[in-house]
Amino acid sequence: MMGQIMTEEEKISVIVPIYMGAPWLRRCVASIQNQSYTNAEIILVDDGSPDESGEICDELQKTDSRIKVVHKENGGLSDARNAGIAVAEGEYIMYVDEDDYIHPDTLKIMHEVIGSTGADIAVFDFEMIPDKLVESFPVIEKVKEPVCYEGQDIMNQLWYKNLRTVVAWDKIYRKSVYDHTRYIKGRIHDDESAIHYILGQCKKTAYVDEKLYYYVQREGSITAKRKWTYYADTFQAYEERLAYLTERGYTEAAIFTRIQMLHFITVNYPYMKEAPEAADTIKRMQETVKAFLTDTEVTEKLTDEQKSTYRAFAENPAGYEKKVKRLKNREQVKEAVKNVLRPVKRLIKR
Repeated sequence: MMGQIMTEEEKISVIVPIYMGAPWLRRCVASIQNQSYTNAEIILVDDGSPDESGEICDELQKTDSRIKVVHKENGGLSDARNAGIAVAEGEYIMYVDEDDYIHPDTLKIMHEVIGSTGADIAVFDFEMIPDKLVESFPVIEKVKEPVCYEGQDIMNQLWYKNLRTVVAWDKIYRKSVYDHTRYIKGRIHDDESAIHYILGQCKKTAYVDEKLYYYVQREGSITAKRKWTYYADTFQAYEERLAYLTERGYTEAAIFTRIQMLHFITVNYPYMKEAPEAADTIKRMQETVKAFLTDTEVTEKLTDEQKSTYRAFAENPAGYEKKVKRLKNREQVKEAVKNVLRPVKRLIKR
């Protein structure tokens, strides 16, 4: 039950992966230092930044005994997270990206949520904002009751709360979750590639509808500069997830994943087709769509319009693109496919 008194005996390790983060790093770290829950260690992982990020980390460490700094050669976001996990001493782990920041009560609230529910992972909501500090943080007088998931429902949240379930930074984790898994080095979208393995370690997860993380939208971030390799990497993550779910008998989640893949492929093909290096991945995508259209567990949840849309891609991706060429930009394409998928979500929820 929320509202019970929780002590600060348990330490929370907050890992901040850093690459070229100098302009935002102090703001990020200050939001962790100023938490109402103080039993935390702040692990700053300098992933071989060529800017002054490493020096800023060292300066900050001198001002706060809770700060631990790891300097390493550049290995990417996943490798930086793994380096933080390796030195973490807390009972719980959280992540904050270098250019983001958190609500002053984030650690306090999430420690209470994960402690009171007995969950292995507790998820919270976030707010997407411009690149600036909010004028004032909302006062959270009474935290909403968390919703808990067990068994098959843990994996099903990959559909129902897709973004909130996938990303690494909107959660508190029991450190034991990482006893047998890590993020996959070299992946662009590392959390998409790892989340099913991480959820597979959980007996219970929880979700609380409180916006405790401020996700800063800025030009130049990993998510702002998406090349064809981003989409290829994400498609590979979906393939691996589907194999994992199928092998372990997560039947409903596997169906959801197939439908998600249909959506992902048909939305993002136009942003891969110009790269000659993407040809093999596009061919694999086309074969995947063909296979899913012969899967009655998938097709029985699709409308005739949906089947027609996906069949056009399976027959000829270029022909499919002509079908949507009247849509002027990417957001319109995404919205069009979302409109196709909304009836599917309603059908599944029944």
